[in-house]
Amino acid sequence: MHVRSRISALLALLVLASCEYNFQMESTASPLLYVQCVPRDGNTAIQVRYAAPAAGKVDIPAAFQPSAVVLNINGTAQPLTEDEQSRILHCNTALRPGDKVSVQVSGNGLPDAAGESTVPPVPFIQDISWEKVQADTILATRVTLILDHAPTREEYHGIQIFCRTFSLWQDEDGRTWTDESERYIAPGRSLTPLRSGTLDFEDYVQLNFQDGLVSGSVSGKPGEEPLTLLAADQFDGAQYIFYINSADLDLLYAFAGRALPGESGWGEIDWNKISEGSEHQPGSASTEEKEEEDDDDEGWPRLLYELTQYQIILYRFSSEFYYYAKAQYQSNFDFLSNMGLTPANFTWSNISGGLGAIGAVSSVRSEPFIPDPIPDILNP
Repeated sequence: MHVRSRISALLALLVLASCEYNFQMESTASPLLYVQCVPRDGNTAIQVRYAAPAAGKVDIPAAFQPSAVVLNINGTAQPLTEDEQSRILHCNTALRPGDKVSVQVSGNGLPDAAGESTVPPVPFIQDISWEKVQADTILATRVTLILDHAPTREEYHGIQIFCRTFSLWQDEDGRTWTDESERYIAPGRSLTPLRSGTLDFEDYVQLNFQDGLVSGSVSGKPGEEPLTLLAADQFDGAQYIFYINSADLDLLYAFAGRALPGESGWGEIDWNKISEGSEHQPGSASTEEKEEEDDDDEGWPRLLYELTQYQIILYRFSSEFYYYAKAQYQSNFDFLSNMGLTPANFTWSNISGGLGAIGAVSSVRSEPFIPDPIPDILNP
């Protein structure tokens, strides 16, 4: 009992000592340099910003100067240019697999920030095939992408799909002309109510990869360049299967109104209105709106035909790029944390002395292909 009393008294003193420690978060707060650098062949992008702490009042240093950034490839400094509007730095030097790329940033009395990455091997597309399939009530185009080998656990890929749409128009005098538009889309996945119970959110890790940098979540707005991250689990051996002209059916059930595609009452989805928060629901237009739409159908010019050409951009990522990009996705869509089931996800960084990431990328483009038959009117 005597020994136990001594131990209890000692523990009590330790507890009191810990309570007396005056911890102040504000006294430890200080700004840091944020760096995101993505080495790519012929178009390396670097973004540098000041990261101010959430706690405490600090003075943000003067404007950052690009001259404080040094980009080295295999130990040799490279020339940089700055986009005056976005303030993103670019390096046009060609890169090869295995090149060591490092970045060092210093600015106005803050701790220096530095990081490095190695350019991964260039991915190889062995084959691409496509076929029309019935996915619930949608006639979709299913694409099978086959690599030259099955990815291992340490291999990370990504996919973007570049679309070029050709439109044929006619005016009231019978004259015709063509128009072209370009956009990026992410590969679609077939999602039905029956499959939603076994949904793997890893299939939907998508971000905006614009100007060579990861910039938050994909909202579907024009001008965005969605990128889908792929780990080995998303492949079936060496192949990856996706859809290029179908929306996930959970979106259709949410926005279609009273009917699904192919059913009476189905209306064309105006995705722009939906993304802007419009209350318009396809399939539920009023009588007046339908009459206006009928009047518009009689107007000129008239769209005779539309055809879309697709090109797959396959990326190979260094592990640093994949970890950082996935962390950004998780911070935007932290489902379990929002429900209180897990702690909040914190971002990933390999920048010493600062925040952010440097991660290298290699890529290859497929030959353009048009899965739909070309009508005689567009192919005389």
